[in-house]
Order: sequence, then structure tokens, then C-alpha cells
Amino acid sequence: MAALLFVLLIAIPLAELYVIVQVADGIGLIETILLLIGVSLAGAWLLKQQGLHTWARLQDSLARGKMPHRELVDGVLIVVGGALLLTPGFLTDAVGLLFLFPPTRAGLKKAAGRLFARWARNRVAPGLRIFHTSAAGRDFDDDRYRVTKVTRSRSTTPRRESPPALPPDPRSDEDDSPDRA
Repeated sequence: MAALLFVLLIAIPLAELYVIVQVADGIGLIETILLLIGVSLAGAWLLKQQGLHTWARLQDSLARGKMPHRELVDGVLIVVGGALLLTPGFLTDAVGLLFLFPPTRAGLKKAAGRLFARWARNRVAPGLRIFHTSAAGRDFDDDRYRVTKVTRSRSTTPRRESPPALPPDPRSDEDDSPDRA
């Protein structure tokens, strides 16, 4: 956690400052400031467009009675991208734009989904296995999963618990003849 705070509070601003100084040295101070303002304005326009598009998709999903999980994830990524665009600097602007463009945002969603699934498997529910019940290669968030409790034996391979035995059927002792008097 301390390493993450160091990167967020010290390393990123120093890297941003270094890049700004290098760009200003190459093209001039006024041009660098105008470029930073231009990138911020273009990012704000893109943020507005993507935000409105995602908002419309979210309302459409709700109107159809579906859970808008993809739209919510898109919304979070767009907000993060917008916050990065508000931070002055070329590096954060570049990362923020990656969060705003739909093709790169889709790739980020898949990567984040895999990371979250791995984290959930290891930290939240190490005794549970999550199996996808549809064709392979689909998105992880499409409500087609089943969770199965797994027990560990002395070997390293997991085994499923057997279902509880059913009580004996009381009718099995009776004779099969229909007219018994």
C-alpha cells in the first residue's frame, strides 16, 4: 500500500513535470501550455459525448428491465478518465483518453474483469470455484455463472462435495399390484 501511495503522490507528478519540461524545451513554453489546454478541451468534449452515450444506454437498459452492469462499469471508467484529464500533464491525459475511447475502454474492462475475478477467487472466496455456464470466450459479467463449493482432500486437486443422500422411498416396500384387498 505504501508503494502505491508513493507512486500516486510522488512518482506520477514528478514524471508529469519531467515530460512537461521536456515538451516545453522542445516546442516552447507558450505552445506547451496551449497544447495542455487543447488536450484538456478535447478530452472534456469526448468525456461529454461518451458520458451522454453511456447515460442513454443505462436508461435504455433500465427501461427494458435489465441490470445495467456494463453501463455502470463504463460510467465508472469514464469518470476515472475524466478525472485523469483534469489532472494537468501529458501522461495522465494519455491514460485518461484511453479510458474514454470505446475500443480501449473495452480492453480495459476485460483486463479489469480478469483481475477482479482473480482477486475474488484468491481473497474473497478461496473455497469456491466459479464456472462459466455458456460458451467460452464470453464476457464475465453476463449472469451465466454458477458457484460450486469445493473441498480439498489431501491431494492438491479439488473435488466436489457429493450431494446429500435422499431418504428411502416408503412406497418401495409395497407390492406393485393395483388391486390389493
